[in-house]
Amino acid sequence: MSSDRKIVLLSEIYKRREEKEKELAFYSEKMKELKTKLFFVQKEIEITDFIIRIIENEKVTIIGDVLHNHNNTQE
Repeated sequence: MSSDRKIVLLSEIYKRREEKEKELAFYSEKMKELKTKLFFVQKEIEITDFIIRIIENEKVTIIGDVLHNHNNTQE
């Protein structure tokens, strides 16, 4: 009887290990997906920041041009 109980426990341990391996595979795949999403969100932020800088620089250029043209027309 004692021998049978050890076999049952060992089979339960194998089963638990298999479940944990499946769980690990699941979370590894989710981590891979999240890293991919993280990469693309970071790139979108970089692109947005780049666009903002372009627009801000364009405003400065336009304002500078307007002031320059305004000064030239007053002379």
